[in-house]
Amino acid sequence: MIGQFLTEASLISGIALVLAFVLVSLSLPWFNQMVNGTLSLADNYSWMVPTGIGLAVLVGLLAGSYPAFALSSFRPAVVLKGKLESSMKGVQLRNSLVVVQFFISILLITGTIIIFQQMNYLRSKDLGFDTEQMIVVNRANVLATNLLPFIAEAERIPGVESTGLANTQPGENAFYFGAMFQQPGATEPTTTKGMTVNEDFFPTLEMELVAGRFFDENFQDSLSMVINESAVAEFGYDDPIGQRVELINGQGQPNTPLTIVGVVKDFHFESLHTEITPFVFTYTDSVGAYLFVRTESEDYREVLAQLESTWDGMDSGSPFQFSFLDEDLDQLYIAEQQNGRKLTVLTGLAIFIACIGLLGLAAYTAQQRRKEIGVRKVMGASLFQIIFMLSGKFTRLVLISLVLSIPVAWYFAQQWLDTFAYRIGVNPLVFILAGVGAIVMAWLTVSYQSWRAAAVNPILSLKED
Repeated sequence: MIGQFLTEASLISGIALVLAFVLVSLSLPWFNQMVNGTLSLADNYSWMVPTGIGLAVLVGLLAGSYPAFALSSFRPAVVLKGKLESSMKGVQLRNSLVVVQFFISILLITGTIIIFQQMNYLRSKDLGFDTEQMIVVNRANVLATNLLPFIAEAERIPGVESTGLANTQPGENAFYFGAMFQQPGATEPTTTKGMTVNEDFFPTLEMELVAGRFFDENFQDSLSMVINESAVAEFGYDDPIGQRVELINGQGQPNTPLTIVGVVKDFHFESLHTEITPFVFTYTDSVGAYLFVRTESEDYREVLAQLESTWDGMDSGSPFQFSFLDEDLDQLYIAEQQNGRKLTVLTGLAIFIACIGLLGLAAYTAQQRRKEIGVRKVMGASLFQIIFMLSGKFTRLVLISLVLSIPVAWYFAQQWLDTFAYRIGVNPLVFILAGVGAIVMAWLTVSYQSWRAAAVNPILSLKED
């Protein structure tokens, strides 16, 4: 009998392996599209097939070992009379497996909720400038002497509200320049990041002016700069407007004095993984690789068509390339978005596996307690009371899983959120929501088996020997 049990378990495991490969082959294109991946079974057959076979054999042996060595040792007379009782160790093992499965499911549910909450926070947080309805014309500097005529023509296109020119655009991979400034009387230089912009950049991105003024073509602003609030704090000025600092050259010597003419409210020029640091803007009137075009409405197709037509008329020799600022900034969190989608899939699989295990345990429990159910029905217990009695045990198991998962989920959530300089707090309601969701799924899973057991005629249960 031992060989029979092991062989049957191994065969079932082998069939499951084949089905797993079929399901993976069918679902892999959808999964790649969802997470923007390039996974392929064909590229991994060399190690996946032998590994899968090895796992199938191992799982078959492990799964078949219990019936092979435990059930084969039972006395046939006891088994045939239906008086086989579960040992305490067997009950504890089954309960432990359910607890572990729902422990993992609640962890994944909690992680998925927190990831999506953080992503919603990132999308809704005020960055300090407006990204909506903003077209970014890339490589505008290839127009050379035709850049200013192109800007003039672009501003005359119906639907264009304003334009702004800069040497780079906000984002993780932006080409900000690094600069060091020496204040009069200071012993240590101040290090900042910066970018060059024209006078229309600030109003086009709707950045908030805190003090002073923005760049103005009516002023000689070639030696002026606008700084953010963090730079004001770093310089230590109470009133920064009109203060002069010297730009340090490549030899480490201050040689170019710049005058602070304006202060903008702190803005997020990099991803929310990093804190806002000192930032400066210097002036350009005709040089820039990125032209920001704000449209008056979200219907930008006609504007894009006319921008491309205008670009082609400039005879630049390069194709018209553009992007949308909000989509560019959204790419800063592409890894988190993909991880959230992956975790959603894993959560669904974990919940499905946990519910399958719970369904089997519910059927087994109902079978073991059929006589007790019959007695209770004879004594006047209602159908609902029987269902509640059978489901109560599983509810306790899920609650144990919830209690065990809370500290673990909280720890890993804090570790992940700490990678962001700007983040949400872990709301206790997340754990309550995950626990309620797990309990509801457990009830839905066992309700059918409980109803079947409770609906059986008690006479049929009590007349069995």
